[in-house]
Amino acid sequence: MKKVFKILVKLIIFLGVMGMFILGAPFSILAYPLHILNKPLCIRLSTFFTYTLWTLISWMFNLSSTVHGSIDIGNESYFVISNHIGSVDFILINEIARKSGMISHVKYAVKDGLRVFPVFYQIIVYVGFLVLKRSFEKDKKKIIRYLEFFNTSGIPIWFVFYPEGSRFSEELKLKSWKYSDEKGMARLNNVLFPRYKGFKLICENLKNSRIKKIVDVTFSYSENEVPPLWKFLFCDTTGIFNCDIRVVSIDEIDDYEKFLYKSFERKDTLITKWNSNATKEK
Repeated sequence: MKKVFKILVKLIIFLGVMGMFILGAPFSILAYPLHILNKPLCIRLSTFFTYTLWTLISWMFNLSSTVHGSIDIGNESYFVISNHIGSVDFILINEIARKSGMISHVKYAVKDGLRVFPVFYQIIVYVGFLVLKRSFEKDKKKIIRYLEFFNTSGIPIWFVFYPEGSRFSEELKLKSWKYSDEKGMARLNNVLFPRYKGFKLICENLKNSRIKKIVDVTFSYSENEVPPLWKFLFCDTTGIFNCDIRVVSIDEIDDYEKFLYKSFERKDTLITKWNSNATKEK
């Protein structure tokens, strides 16, 4: 009975989420001139939408999912990096931001392919997400302009970036191993070999900005495979997420490529440890 009640509550909250998207359709049209004339104001006003949407989704997620680990890190602006375990990753990051009082200000680097969802795409542009083509040479200038804008505008931000570039999978792990072998680096079993060019560019442009720290997040899921997003939102899932967070000053990093690899090597070790502990408890 309790399980059915949870699912019913999730469905009711989902109606609220759908209501937000219905309201988002006229908003995406009306906000266009404001975005052209006064982008900072447009982003600030759009935080009402993100706060409401992310909070509703967080409620749905928390009805049947648990995140283990200390996830309150304070309400300053950060550059956030994380491993990419599944479609639910953004909810996990948002949960950290919600606990830290920054859920309205989470901005993601997202793929240009989201253009196929017109209303959703326009909203994330107005909110201040960074849309990339996944080509470093094509995206380089856009990344620099984006960081300069947030540095000078004073708008709070958690800028979330996934250095792996894709969600972890066994197929991509084999490709990651091949690249590790070519580089003469140790193979990573639970994460993909991180791409450092974008990370380095971001750090170089943040070094003398008001965003001075990196939040380095590691996630893992207690079950063998992370279920799709719809299962977390509409079903009563039983798995537990482990979370580790460390905060690093950008000024303390001498070699960005080495730091990033060591970060993902550390993630790999943490996930192996969590998986081992979960196996012992069964």
